[in-house]
Amino acid sequence: MAYPKKYAARFDARTHQWRAGDIAFLKPEVEFTDAEYQDLRKPSAWHPEGYLHGRATGHPVIIVSRISANSTHVTVTTVSAYSSGPANDFLPPWKQNVHRHKNRLDFRSFRGSEVVPGTKYPALTLRGGKAMPKPQASWVYIQSYWVVPLTVLKEFNKPTELLQVDTTSLASLRTHMAARCTAFPCVEALLVAYEPRPSAAAPSPRSSTPRHPVAAATASVSRLTWQSTATTEAGAEHKPKPKPKPKPKQEQDPSVPSSSSSLVSWATIARRKVKPCRVVTVL
Repeated sequence: MAYPKKYAARFDARTHQWRAGDIAFLKPEVEFTDAEYQDLRKPSAWHPEGYLHGRATGHPVIIVSRISANSTHVTVTTVSAYSSGPANDFLPPWKQNVHRHKNRLDFRSFRGSEVVPGTKYPALTLRGGKAMPKPQASWVYIQSYWVVPLTVLKEFNKPTELLQVDTTSLASLRTHMAARCTAFPCVEALLVAYEPRPSAAAPSPRSSTPRHPVAAATASVSRLTWQSTATTEAGAEHKPKPKPKPKPKQEQDPSVPSSSSSLVSWATIARRKVKPCRVVTVL
């Protein structure tokens, strides 16, 4: 669909080099590819409503972190008006009944929007003195924090040019999140897990890299187990098999999977390195 003339596309988001601080647009859920849906929206035991909440899609987002130019994933937090506007006198979300269960100190306003009373964090500002398209109704809820692939980001085409959070505000936002966002440690760990690793040799055509960090960690455990078995079998050709010694009976450690354990047990071990992020309700 063509953009209106006022909001003509200025760059191709598929090839744009997104940076921390840029304000992009998280495309609506209906535009996700099958792979993106599997990664972000498919319910699982860890995330019954999907890792990324459906109501977070179709909103502008701040790119909070990107590790390198080769990164395939970034961390984002949504920007929303929370149904605030002239009709309700730009009522901030923490005064709305629907958001009464959220701590008001977890909200962050852009300059021009009402600031949370009692907060020690200043309003967010944009580079060049620019303003959000809804300057009186733009807030961030810091508990809404996710890792997403770059492929789900589009150009935020409502402003006339690319908007960027200034360096001081971005650092302040990260400090605010580190102090109060319950998902912050695990989201940062997931971002590192998704970062491409340089390899000396090309991967085998038979192998495939799992998309999810937990699956990747599980595959690593499986490879190590296979290598250990292969080494033992190779060594058996040159060394006589030692007489097995009786092992003392001991209580099975629940953290170590037995030979009859399912793949879920390995995923449990992997999950201790990268814990699944807590599900939060947004917007």
